[in-house]
Amino acid sequence: MSTARGPKPGRAVRPRTRAAAEGRARGTVGKAGAGKTRAGRRDAAKKTAGPAKPARRPAEARRAPSRPVGPPAFPQRAEATRKQLLLFDLVRARAAFHAAIQGMTAATADQPLGEGRWSTRQHAIHLCHRDRLCARWVQEAVRGALPPWHGYTLEQIDRMNAEGLALLGHLTWDQTLRDLQGSRQALLAAVESVDEAPAEIWQSAHPFGAMLADLGRNDRLNAEIIKRWRAERGA
Repeated sequence: MSTARGPKPGRAVRPRTRAAAEGRARGTVGKAGAGKTRAGRRDAAKKTAGPAKPARRPAEARRAPSRPVGPPAFPQRAEATRKQLLLFDLVRARAAFHAAIQGMTAATADQPLGEGRWSTRQHAIHLCHRDRLCARWVQEAVRGALPPWHGYTLEQIDRMNAEGLALLGHLTWDQTLRDLQGSRQALLAAVESVDEAPAEIWQSAHPFGAMLADLGRNDRLNAEIIKRWRAERGA
């Protein structure tokens, strides 16, 4: 008498039907397809991202190459004495003023730079007058005497400037241009006559050195005033 054998306890029952077999096959293919799909997405992401970026170079390598250092604009200043430096500054300051008025006509030079303000010609006359005052005070300043205008109030300075304009106001524009050079040359000759020693007289702490340094600043200040006016007016 035969007895039908059933599945042993604890062992999975293997599918014996065609449908079950196909189901197992589909499950296997589905897993493989899912793996291929994930791999495809990774490949697509790589293509979209483009080529990998190169690694950043160190900060030292990213710096722009240093430019070669050329010679200084005025190499003669390196070994110049304080006297020579002051003389050089007076020449450069007057050159800066000449650059500010370069090409200006007489008609333009007589136009006021604003309501109640000087014209360019009057600015130039002011510089000529100041050169004359300083040239006459060179020896006094060398001995340590402060110039008469030292410590002036604004009203006193205005009065002194008005006196200069009254003294030289008759100069035409061409005459003023010539006097700008002549008055500065006369001052430079007076300064040249002063000895190098003692060295402290050429320092800004001394009345003489301070007077010369102030002249250079005054030239540049007046030059800047005129340059701004010309830039605004297109003159």
